[in-house]
Amino acid sequence: MHISRDNRSRNALPLSLLHPVRRSLWVALSAVACLLPAVNFTARAEEAYSRTPTIAVKRSCPVLAPGAELRLPVVLQRQQASKVSEPGMPRVAWSFRTAAESTLVSSGEIPLETQPGSEPLDLTCELQAPSIEGVYTLTLAVQGASLATGECHLPVVVVGAERPQADRAIAGAEQTAAESPAAGQIVDTFDPTAEVRSRRVALDGLTSSATRPVLRYLKHVQGGEAPATNVPADRQAAAYRLQIKNPGRPHVLELIGPTDKPQAGSLSLLEEHEPGFFVALGPECRFTTTVGARSGAAGETSRGGAMLHRQIFWPNDHEPVAVLASRATDQPLSINRVQVRELTRGLLPERSVPRADALAEFPDLRPRLAGPYLHLADLPRNFCGPRASDPSVDSDWQTWWVAQQRLVDYLHYQGHNALLLAVPAEMLWDEGSASLTSADTLELLFRLCDREGLCLIPELSFAGLLTTSHDVTGGADPRQLIDATGQPVSAVDPRTGTLVRLANPLAPEVQQLIQGRVSQFVTRYVKHPAFGGLAIRLGPHSSLQFPGLDAGYNADTVRRFEETSEVRLPKPGEAAGETAVPLSTNARRDWIRFRTREIASFHRRLADVVLHSRPDARVVLTGQFPACETAEPVTGLVSFVRSGTNPARVLSEQGLDFSLPAYTGEPRLTILRPMLQIDGTDSAATAAATSFNLSPTIDTAYRATAGGALVHTLPSPGHNATALRPAPAGETEAVSATASRISPRPWLGNFDAQMVFEGGGLLPLQPHAADLRCTALVTHLPGMPFRSIGPSTQPLVVRTAQSDVTTWMYVVNMSALHVTAELSFDCPAATSVVTIPEGQALSLATGKNGKSLLTVELGGFGVWAVRFDRQGVNLESTQVTIEANSLETMKQRIERLNGAMRVAAVASGKVVGHTARRPVSPGGARQVSWDDANRQPDSLDNDEIRQLTKTVSSVKLSWDEGRYTDCQRLLDGYWGQLLLSMPIDTPTAPPSAPPPKFSGRPRDKLPR
Repeated sequence: MHISRDNRSRNALPLSLLHPVRRSLWVALSAVACLLPAVNFTARAEEAYSRTPTIAVKRSCPVLAPGAELRLPVVLQRQQASKVSEPGMPRVAWSFRTAAESTLVSSGEIPLETQPGSEPLDLTCELQAPSIEGVYTLTLAVQGASLATGECHLPVVVVGAERPQADRAIAGAEQTAAESPAAGQIVDTFDPTAEVRSRRVALDGLTSSATRPVLRYLKHVQGGEAPATNVPADRQAAAYRLQIKNPGRPHVLELIGPTDKPQAGSLSLLEEHEPGFFVALGPECRFTTTVGARSGAAGETSRGGAMLHRQIFWPNDHEPVAVLASRATDQPLSINRVQVRELTRGLLPERSVPRADALAEFPDLRPRLAGPYLHLADLPRNFCGPRASDPSVDSDWQTWWVAQQRLVDYLHYQGHNALLLAVPAEMLWDEGSASLTSADTLELLFRLCDREGLCLIPELSFAGLLTTSHDVTGGADPRQLIDATGQPVSAVDPRTGTLVRLANPLAPEVQQLIQGRVSQFVTRYVKHPAFGGLAIRLGPHSSLQFPGLDAGYNADTVRRFEETSEVRLPKPGEAAGETAVPLSTNARRDWIRFRTREIASFHRRLADVVLHSRPDARVVLTGQFPACETAEPVTGLVSFVRSGTNPARVLSEQGLDFSLPAYTGEPRLTILRPMLQIDGTDSAATAAATSFNLSPTIDTAYRATAGGALVHTLPSPGHNATALRPAPAGETEAVSATASRISPRPWLGNFDAQMVFEGGGLLPLQPHAADLRCTALVTHLPGMPFRSIGPSTQPLVVRTAQSDVTTWMYVVNMSALHVTAELSFDCPAATSVVTIPEGQALSLATGKNGKSLLTVELGGFGVWAVRFDRQGVNLESTQVTIEANSLETMKQRIERLNGAMRVAAVASGKVVGHTARRPVSPGGARQVSWDDANRQPDSLDNDEIRQLTKTVSSVKLSWDEGRYTDCQRLLDGYWGQLLLSMPIDTPTAPPSAPPPKFSGRPRDKLPR
């Protein structure tokens, strides 16, 4: 980011000097033009007189072990034939220098014996790699008669089998999840509300829009310029310089502020790439706090207020810049203190890092997998690589080395044991230097994961297959997908913005091409212990499924459908549109079944390719839900939830049916159920995401009972928080479901997830205590199916699993109620019981009939797990006691829901939507929490009245039957939140208003 300055007075030249300068430039240019022919002649003469060959290296993988032997194939290209008769003795001089400081490590010479001639000389240079880890530059120079006539430079990365003890930074913290971020030493602290001229950096031209990047507005404060003044409140942003003692080490930036008003902000870190030019230092992180809430980061209080936000970063210089911006439209951030902690080595003692290959204390069991979902190309930018912003970062191995080491450290810091990594598509198709760079960086990451016991699952995407592959012949491509009108299908990929030609996934040529590339990829990396399997991304733009029912009418596909079914279609040669008519009407069901079976068979063959090379590997199918595979994913999500469309029907029209035997018959084939979290405070989008995440029909459509979860983060429209404004004393505060990180209840309560990944874009480096504990719980559970055994009472879900000598159990609270459960087991009271992941020993009490009792207290959406050192422990009974206050709160929400429904019924579709309100203390604030752009704010149509009526009826029935999990799901879902956001003042009904029609729900609606 270039800094704009007004230096015209500083750079202006006196008029008396202009003409002499111009004359001097003209003379210099004329002299250079005259000498060019002579220079060229001299070069040609010297070239003809020299006979020493130049050097060209056949590039090989630059990742080596310390002290390993490097056999480098080299081709020496001769120049023009020499006119000198003596043969001469050329030699190859080599040297290793560190890439960061260019320090010479080792050097030597290799003599060459050549004979006169013009043919190239092939040879192999045998060298020894340096013995210390790091990035080096290998220089090869051909020398003869004291003249260096050819030279090349190659990057070499040395990675050992074990991590050097001196390099341990944040990996291995012994503190608990809540304590580890604060384990460092405070190296910088200041009060942003005070006048800190030395720290302030002016924001030039910043408007009140919170969606515009703040990088372009940054302006230096240097000597001779006007001093920086405080940023006006309507600009919503401020920038400060930080003071760092040890660049390169991990640091944590902490924001401390009041908790008596809601805040929505973002924190961006910048560094000065060159004078007057700033670039991003890591990802931008957003945070939201509510009135009276404890810290969004960890919950503890600190001097000057509560901890509002924490963010990990690795500074590359001594004075990075922190930009604090408010995402509210009319309220600046209120920050009392900013402080920076350095995570020093001495304050982070080692701990046992969860491994992906074996469960702690049970080497025969593999743990479940938990980790982030990242893109390979984003690693340098995400983890503050030294040259992450340079266009040539792909060839800068020092940046990749540093970024990947920090990634591994962060995985340990968060307690993750796995990584789902999307690799570039050109890595599969191109054979040039770009693909080699991607392949080598992936090889480097595999080496790092090997020694750390991490599981790395690469994800391959076959979108744009016909555009990126190089074996497409001229003319009409028979592999291209055809629509119902006989035209080729093209689409704009929302992730890349490029127009791609879609391939027919049922074409034999397409399937053979994909299978060959998968086999080639697996063969290259399957030797690594960290290779946990292969993920294949599905999507409407991929070559592994159809974009919809209106595509896939290729002649060969239709002919095969006729051969396997009793349907007779128009003869070949007739219009393609006539063929598509029966396939979309009378033969629709048979046509969909045929396509889903063929696609499932293709996916199974891809899985067999991987499992044949590595029987213990996992094959993972990933992807986003079709409604969110658009340029506006949040809008698509809300539209899908409002329509109530059956998700199984949407998937089957794209050729996906995960209930077929091709998927269910292979336990090593996992389908990740997509889950959504909203990055923002859009209440409508958050409620729609809750309905999506807790939908039992979507769980069934993705066969989630034997799979896992992939949590996608969707940005709110405009990335802008809803307006926050001060409220006068005695006024009310809006009831708002603020955006928060997704709780573990969907993927542990609704289904038994074997692996959980989260991300998709840049990973926000924000430590959350709840996330750390939840991740540790997942990685300490064995990767075996847990069954619901024994009686369970809502809102609790209890699951157990049995091994040879151990019984495992976890309990999930699927509601916001505070619950106390008394669990009765058929084991002796002396049985050893240990909590997971804390490892705390518990004592069993003796109850009636000799049963053992264990009492568990769970807060809202809490998770608790234990391990019995005994086989065959069964749950006999569960006694649930719900706290009266929390139960009363749910009852009040249901009563409010009934009142809002009466208002909607009386208004008969003429209700004006307002924000639900509740009393707050004086000096508080209120937040407008509902903004549904898909409906008119002053009306409800008949379909909405019908959906709301059904929601209220379902909530009533669930409350009467004690099904509190269903109550919570319906209250937090889209339609429940829509009702709760309406006013409860009963309006006067229009005399002529007809009563609402409560007709039956269409077949494609979501069942209760």
